[in-house]
Amino acid sequence: MKSTSNNDNNDSAYPNPAIALATSRIQTAVSKVQADPTRPVYHFLAPARRMNDVNGFIFYKGYYHLFYQLNPHTHWHWGHARSRDLVHWEHLPIALCPAEEQGEENCASGCIVINDLGQPLIFYTSMKIREDARYFAEQWAAIGDSELITWKRHPANPILTEDMHGDLKIYDWRDPFIFREGPHFYLVLGGNLNDRKGGEAVTPLYRAENAELSQWKFLGILFKNPDKNIPNHECPNFFSLGDKWILVVSPHDVQVKHYIGTFDKQTFTFEPESQGYLNWGSYYGTNCMLDNKGRRIMWGCVHGFKENRGWASCLTPPRVLTMRPDGHLGQEPVPELQMLRDEHHAVSDITVSDSSHVVKDIRGDTLELLAKFRLGDAKIFGLRVRRSDDGRNGVRITYDGRQIDVAGVTAPFRLTDSEKLLELHIFLDKSLIEVYANGRVCLTKVVYPKEEDLGLELFAMGGSMTISSLDIWKMKSIW
Repeated sequence: MKSTSNNDNNDSAYPNPAIALATSRIQTAVSKVQADPTRPVYHFLAPARRMNDVNGFIFYKGYYHLFYQLNPHTHWHWGHARSRDLVHWEHLPIALCPAEEQGEENCASGCIVINDLGQPLIFYTSMKIREDARYFAEQWAAIGDSELITWKRHPANPILTEDMHGDLKIYDWRDPFIFREGPHFYLVLGGNLNDRKGGEAVTPLYRAENAELSQWKFLGILFKNPDKNIPNHECPNFFSLGDKWILVVSPHDVQVKHYIGTFDKQTFTFEPESQGYLNWGSYYGTNCMLDNKGRRIMWGCVHGFKENRGWASCLTPPRVLTMRPDGHLGQEPVPELQMLRDEHHAVSDITVSDSSHVVKDIRGDTLELLAKFRLGDAKIFGLRVRRSDDGRNGVRITYDGRQIDVAGVTAPFRLTDSEKLLELHIFLDKSLIEVYANGRVCLTKVVYPKEEDLGLELFAMGGSMTISSLDIWKMKSIW
């Protein structure tokens, strides 16, 4: 971990001993994780140990700054990294650790913002334990230095408390996300009204009452989810795309959902018009930003990797979100990822009829593939990555006219009348596969094939299909 500076985030004497201990715990695991052949190399990961939700994400003084949940030993901290190009990353000192002398157990998720005084502020959920052993939450802030390296707790903490809701009880009240609309800063949080019984997951809304962002007013419930299968909202993101507003929530053990609709700025309520899953498979704890190019960029965290390997979880590559002409949400990997492309292979116009076709001279476990299929009469078709030399093993990515299947993770998908080709954009990085289908469906899957299984195969069953073009790149590391 780069030691650009140290941190005084619990206002103790410099250097912060809690930060020093957490850093040493991470450094002891670095050599072990670097030797792990299953560890992704072009997805962002913490130096070692367990990472979780994306926290703050901001473009500031020529750098993209990424903050994330990091557990060096037993409690959640805030890790920090920066990049000039959204691709190559530099680890920075831990930004926040729990202020144990104030009873803080965990620095839970949140966001980062620059207030109207020019101060960088981290907003996060401070978790403490009550006498009945249940967590209770307050929303705290920390003030950063001019390089976002050193952070000190805000003197006005706690910034938001449950008292501001009056008689309304919001359970699991956490994960602040701040956005600006017109002259005002607003803040949303996650939670629910019935202790996770379903049908009352909520996103409450607040407005800043001063330029410093240290005083806030509760405006009411922005959105209450009527779905009884959703017990809670975590990590809410609320933002505009074109003339629509998007609410993204991680619904506590359910796949991340997005809602498209309208924001009534008189009643401070959100009315969804459509909804869907942002990602199928392992993907959680999102955060997003409007970058210096005017793009809405989103990150998510992938879980499900094997335990006891010195590391856990990684982030997806950043995605650009758009409103499609059909009114649905579009997602594409940022084009900056193309700078990781190395050796290139291309094939085209290959027809496979009730058989398979091994793509020769293509082997690897860190690949980007762009495959364009013309549908024939095959009942099911696709490709296998990480294919064994004898053809017995491999990771299948298939389409049957109704759904995409990535090694058992499925998503409903049908081509529209305007779509002539099935376009699969595939990222294979050691034990992780991500698939984008025509820019509107995303799937992720953690897999563990044998280390020597590196081949690639096309196949069709019950008829024929033609692959119009297949471009394959070997990918370089982001480190």
